[in-house]
Amino acid sequence: MLRISTQRLIRLHRLNFEDRIRFTSSHKNPTPENGLTDKSRSLENLSERYSDLENKLMAKMKSHNKLRFRTVALGSVLLILWSTNTFGKEIKRFVGGQTAEVARETLRHESIQIQTQELAMAVVNTLLTDSQVLHGTSRFLQIAANDPATKLD
Repeated sequence: MLRISTQRLIRLHRLNFEDRIRFTSSHKNPTPENGLTDKSRSLENLSERYSDLENKLMAKMKSHNKLRFRTVALGSVLLILWSTNTFGKEIKRFVGGQTAEVARETLRHESIQIQTQELAMAVVNTLLTDSQVLHGTSRFLQIAANDPATKLD
């Protein structure tokens, strides 16, 4: 297996980058004699971008075999496309069902919160209108007001 150090890869990438800068700067204004048209320039640019992306991904994955990397990448894309085509309706139905369940639970929780607030308000109103509670509260406040431990100096 071929092993290349990270520093060597960085040096090679820098050399590639410098070569590309020299090449693109020398071909900025193509003339008809060098044969570069807008289409070929855009294809060249696209090819460079793809190459950069491929190199970055390979470096990130610590892969040095370009053929194996391209085979795995193409196989992954084809597998995703096949899975989407074959199971797309089931996946859509499942995700839709999960979304509906989350929405249902959220509405249920909001309903429970509203019911809890209504119950708390009813309890407070009952306590405020109950004569025994009112008498007990006023007696507690009188005792607290007359107690020297609760008075501020």
